[in-house]
Amino acid sequence: MYRTASVLFFICFGIYILFSRQPDYFSSDTATGIIQNSKTLDTSILKQYHIVSGDYPVVKYAVGNQVYYLNGKNNRLVKVGLRESKVQVIFDADYPEKAAIYKWLGYWIVLDEVVIFGVAYLLLFGIAIAVTGKNPGETGMDTDLHTQMKYN
Repeated sequence: MYRTASVLFFICFGIYILFSRQPDYFSSDTATGIIQNSKTLDTSILKQYHIVSGDYPVVKYAVGNQVYYLNGKNNRLVKVGLRESKVQVIFDADYPEKAAIYKWLGYWIVLDEVVIFGVAYLLLFGIAIAVTGKNPGETGMDTDLHTQMKYN
């Protein structure tokens, strides 16, 4: 019972991840972006793309002839592994300014969601144990078999 509930929970989590990414994975395009530091950008670019000055990565990518800048400050997991100078950027085909760095950590796996779903899983698992009154290890089969064999 507990395995079935756990598998069902993780299947629902996988479906949630698949259909909740922004920009949408199924209707988006990708481009190659170049990582720059926000300190190296001109103040007019910072204002145009609503980038706060600081010391964090910014990705410059082109869609057609138009150049866009993506702020890499918001997602903490994106910064893990940003050692290379070029990255893939996934962007909305209709609104190319809506983009994200296309990496496993940061686009598909977001730290806030992992923490929230982990806490929810543990909470629901604890509630299931409290309601049924049994741990996954205790099945109650030993006493039933013993009493049945006693009278056979």
